[in-house]
Amino acid sequence: MGRPSTPPSGGRTGACPQTLQGSSQLRPGTQGIAWEYIIILANMLNKDVWINVPVQATGSLASDLGSYSYNLALLFKDGNAFTNNQGLSPNLKIYIEHSNEVWNNGFSQYAWNRNMAIVEVNADPNSVLNQFFQRSAWQRGPEDVWAMRRHAKRTMEIGLIFQAAYGQGSFATKIRPIYAHFTIAPFQYNETLTWFTKVYGPPSNFFWGLAQTHYYDEGATYSLPNATVAQIVQALKESSDSERTYTSTINRIARSFMLHHTSYEGGSGFREQNTNNIANRITANRDPMMRQIVYEDVVDNWFALGGELYNYFTVCGAYSRYGCWGLTDMCNNLTTPKYLGIMDVIRETSTTTSTTAAGGSSTAAVSTTTTSSTVRSSSTSSSSGGVVAGSTSSASGTSATPQSTTVSSASSSSASGTTLASSSSTPSITSTTALPTTTLSSSSARSSSSSSSSSSSSSSLSSSSSSSSS
Repeated sequence: MGRPSTPPSGGRTGACPQTLQGSSQLRPGTQGIAWEYIIILANMLNKDVWINVPVQATGSLASDLGSYSYNLALLFKDGNAFTNNQGLSPNLKIYIEHSNEVWNNGFSQYAWNRNMAIVEVNADPNSVLNQFFQRSAWQRGPEDVWAMRRHAKRTMEIGLIFQAAYGQGSFATKIRPIYAHFTIAPFQYNETLTWFTKVYGPPSNFFWGLAQTHYYDEGATYSLPNATVAQIVQALKESSDSERTYTSTINRIARSFMLHHTSYEGGSGFREQNTNNIANRITANRDPMMRQIVYEDVVDNWFALGGELYNYFTVCGAYSRYGCWGLTDMCNNLTTPKYLGIMDVIRETSTTTSTTAAGGSSTAAVSTTTTSSTVRSSSTSSSSGGVVAGSTSSASGTSATPQSTTVSSASSSSASGTTLASSSSTPSITSTTALPTTTLSSSSARSSSSSSSSSSSSSSLSSSSSSSSS
């Protein structure tokens, strides 16, 4: 994710610059990786991109030609002198996310979005954010509901601006807006999308898909001072399996709104900044059993449940009390169990798993006969391999031909390393319920701000840069 690289204290994501107006910012900068590099890298690797547009980016109407969002779209379309006036290759897709984890009150983008929602409603009590108002569980007040709604609204607005720049017919075929939210609150996806439908119409007319995280961690063992490596590994496995409930629920919600189901981040998580039993917790992430856990988490607990595009966080990052996020903690060591587990998924050539989503509305077939990968850049280390993301098939049920993967860069930087998601096994989705417009989806991944992918098959680079310096 090409975001600024200055992380807040103890955090994984950085704050956005204070000024993001106009095209003058769309040039190589000093904070993180610039958008231009994302375009160049994606074209070199023939990968799609997953971009995280900064929360402060201007532009709410397609006619806002001087806005940051419109000029960013033009940069991807036409390039500039730095890219030799070459935009993103015509065959590559752009997955668009509004900032990163806007729901997360530990990040500055949460406060920005919430404050702007309050300003909007105070200025106009009849604002769409306040229409069909319904108090949501877990919310402290109406401001939090307005904030959730504004995030969806901004995702729509930015998507429409990109479509205006690219022209009629670009939705889904080129421009793929993604509505991302808080995994452990599936009901909030449903509430927000229900409101959105009442105000704007079917979400599938504006969003290509919705996204969740797909993490698992060491569970209660993180607080046990004498937990053994074996106990921690077992807890990681149990945590992975327990996430199936959230994934299945969100998949049903995605299908009910005719949206694709993606993961914007996933992998082996960690209770950050906790030094308790840190040696065993780090050792557990290097245990040989992690190879199987990583593989089963992606194949059995994601694709088999109907999940599509999957982004892994992260390819390479130092192991410490701040997390063991990386598939490897040294970019020249590609033999770690976690890295090999992802490569097992990528190299899978014959296994196909079919499941019917709850409610019987769709059938997801996971086929790993091809490989593609994506880079979602949210940190600063380089990556040498891909993580799993899957491309879908057409709504008619025919398997999609392999699509190029996506390079994704997220607007914030990660303290732990790069995130590379590769559509390792391009799973194909066979849906009995017609999905919006084009159902072909290439796998995309998010990698940290300076990562590159060396996956052999076509993959997609996802970049979420936030200004000229992404």
